[in-house]
Amino acid sequence: MVTSLGKNGLFGQRNQTTPPYGRIVSSWKREAGTLTMDIAIPPNTTATVFAAAKGASHVTESSLPAEKAQGVKFLKIGSNTVVYEITSGKYNFKVVE
Repeated sequence: MVTSLGKNGLFGQRNQTTPPYGRIVSSWKREAGTLTMDIAIPPNTTATVFAAAKGASHVTESSLPAEKAQGVKFLKIGSNTVVYEITSGKYNFKVVE
C-alpha cells in the first residue's frame, strides 16, 4: 500500500521495504500545488496507491490520465482519495491540488 498525505503535514518523504519478491520504493514531494509520487514495484507484485485528490481527473501517471496508464487500474474514489492498483514497474504519479 502506498499513500500520500494531503495538504497538511510533510512536504516530502521516501520509503522502502523489501518483501520476498524485491524492493518496493516510494517517494513523494509537494511543490507549487502539485503532489508528485514516484513508485517502484518489483516483479510478481501489485500495490494499492491512495492518491490524495478530489477526483480521478486530478491524477496523472507519466503525463497520462492515471486510469489510462499501462499497469494502472482505477479502483474507487473515497473521501478526497483516489485509489488505484498498480502492477510491477516504475510509476510517476502527479496530483494537481
